[in-house]
Amino acid sequence: MKHLNLTATAMLAVLIVGCSCKDDDDVFTWEKEVSYAASMTQFLPDTANYLWAEGTFLRVIWDKVMAGELAALSPADEHILSKEDLERMLVRVDTFNTVHPETMADTTVIVRSEFDPTSITDVAFKERLSYNAATNTIDKKVLALAPVREVIDQSTGRHVGQTLMFWVNVNQEEEDD
Repeated sequence: MKHLNLTATAMLAVLIVGCSCKDDDDVFTWEKEVSYAASMTQFLPDTANYLWAEGTFLRVIWDKVMAGELAALSPADEHILSKEDLERMLVRVDTFNTVHPETMADTTVIVRSEFDPTSITDVAFKERLSYNAATNTIDKKVLALAPVREVIDQSTGRHVGQTLMFWVNVNQEEEDD
């Protein structure tokens, strides 16, 4: 519950500090884009199996991105990721050298680790919030979502954080404008 309260407080701070405000015809309005992650592990006891079940929204989006039907955008600068970029993100290749103790022969070992989709436990949302004083309403429009995966230290197996994998625009009207 602490995580949710901190997220809500941070989101409120972003709204108060960073809003673009307009005052047209004596009607005060503002608009702001916000991003936040929703933890699925708090609500679902078997999150990994639920998120990856056939037909769930994250699985459908994932499959469309992997098939090239939906564009995946870099979380850093929102450029479109190529198929090669996605493969580099999903497959970990480690290379190390070993020396045989008896023959002293130097051997290069390449270990390829495939991506485990069950490491995705959260979903991030990018939304546009708009306030209109004339109607005293706040409108919320989801612009994009992103799978968030756990980052595990391979040497210790410990959870060290989370990272956004890629953004997917979910509002085609925004892209067409």
